[in-house]
Amino acid sequence: MRNQFRSWLLAEIRREWVRLSIPGVVGAVLFAALAFTPSLLPRDWAFQGVLVGLSATFGYAIGSFLAWLLHSFIGWRPSPRQELRIRTIVVAVSVPVLGIAVWRGFQWQVDIHRSEEHTSELQSHHDLV
Repeated sequence: MRNQFRSWLLAEIRREWVRLSIPGVVGAVLFAALAFTPSLLPRDWAFQGVLVGLSATFGYAIGSFLAWLLHSFIGWRPSPRQELRIRTIVVAVSVPVLGIAVWRGFQWQVDIHRSEEHTSELQSHHDLV
């Protein structure tokens, strides 16, 4: 039973992976990575997750639209072999990019939080003087 489920799951993942737009995935990764950049106020994890999800969705839509527009004007599509290579490269680049974005985003949020605490401590000290 477990092996049947595993083989079904892998088949579904392969089928869905084939249907994903490569430019859409690139746009989603770029927009998600940009959503981790610092803001003026620290974000909690839930808000950050929603923001990244919405940004990735918007990036996927833009990337897919641009690919559709390019295909409409030029009419070029990669061969299956080229598409497999492109997909492999996109995955190989996307995973570290998102990992670095998450790591740096976390560091930025911690730094912002610490500077806010430091600023509030200075402000309260200044109020006492």
